[in-house]
Amino acid sequence: MVRIAVIGLGYIGLPTAVVLANSGHEVIGVDTNKALVNKVNRHENYVMERGLSKLLQKVITKKLLVAQTSVPRADAFFVCVPTPLIGKRPDLRYLVSAVKSVVPVLKKEDIVIIESTAPPGTTEEIVRPILEKSGLKCEKDFLLAYCPERVLPGDLLYELIHNDRIVGGVGKKAAERARQLYRTFVRGKIYTTDARTAEAVKLMENSFRMVNIALANEFALICEQLDVDIYDAIALANRHPRVKIHAPGPGVGGYCLPKDPWFLIGNILTENSELIRSAFQVNEKMPFHVADLITKALRKKGKNIKRSRITIFGLAYKGNIADTRNSPSKTLISYLKKKGASICVYDPHAKGDDERTCTDIIACVNNADAIIVMCDHDEFKKIDFDELLQNTNDAIIIDTRNIVRRSKKENEV
Repeated sequence: MVRIAVIGLGYIGLPTAVVLANSGHEVIGVDTNKALVNKVNRHENYVMERGLSKLLQKVITKKLLVAQTSVPRADAFFVCVPTPLIGKRPDLRYLVSAVKSVVPVLKKEDIVIIESTAPPGTTEEIVRPILEKSGLKCEKDFLLAYCPERVLPGDLLYELIHNDRIVGGVGKKAAERARQLYRTFVRGKIYTTDARTAEAVKLMENSFRMVNIALANEFALICEQLDVDIYDAIALANRHPRVKIHAPGPGVGGYCLPKDPWFLIGNILTENSELIRSAFQVNEKMPFHVADLITKALRKKGKNIKRSRITIFGLAYKGNIADTRNSPSKTLISYLKKKGASICVYDPHAKGDDERTCTDIIACVNNADAIIVMCDHDEFKKIDFDELLQNTNDAIIIDTRNIVRRSKKENEV
């Protein structure tokens, strides 16, 4: 058993603390938000992931996990705090603050592991000097490593355990020590490298996904002009043995994809990062393209968007989750409201968000002029849209996720 402090009890930190505790370690979860700390100690789960509530209750009951607001002495420290953007630059204030909180309790033989997403060089050039203010020397007295999370919302617990991990050490001894610690709960393969490479790998992974989504979105825009069904075209193109085109959509959301590539290219010359920058532009314009489709479709029916009632299916940024961070739906809703449209949102997962949602699907579509499918929740795939349209004002349907299955498609855009 290792005594571990997990600093930051957010979307990654809490599940990480729970999984570590369930693996038999003595875990102290740390957060400056006292309300979150109290919730953890009361067995209250606030990260909506399958299986987490039950596992949290188990480890709290067994006294393997406790939460507090101060950083305790420990053998290992996992730093899982957010690293947002300010403009297009990384905001490392939470990370710096978390690392500084470790300094007073750091002792010889401890290991500090950074899981927060960070620009390459952060662990060595920013974290290491802060920790060495303790009077201890990195590699000689304490160890320092970087291991990025790479989980999928909705399957977070499973992926924390089963995904391969990349562990980057400030020195080989740190990489090996961190590898041994992750091996206590990770069933996937664990690869070791240096910290700077591990930081770059995390950002490359999410940049790859973001760029390929942009390519699919650009294909969709091109096919729209060519009068080609983009979904048929992608399905056929993907029959090629070396082609795997992503699904297009109304934009890119979530915490990582709209942010992480900027961590990679923020200090890189423009001519060396043209592709990634262009991909951002393609993805960022997609919600506005959806708005343009709505405007044109309504106009064909003699309606003005300024006086239209529009129903949005899906506030989450992707299917079957409650996460609305950077959701394209929010961008679309804000734009439509500025144009004078009346908006009703229906989402069986994303409830209690800033954007008021309707819990009654019939009430939400009542007299609607347009229904916009922005999310591919399983619940939406089961809807009989032919029947649902009877409650609308001869509504158009704009399906950005290719999930609508209807016998009649004359209203669908």
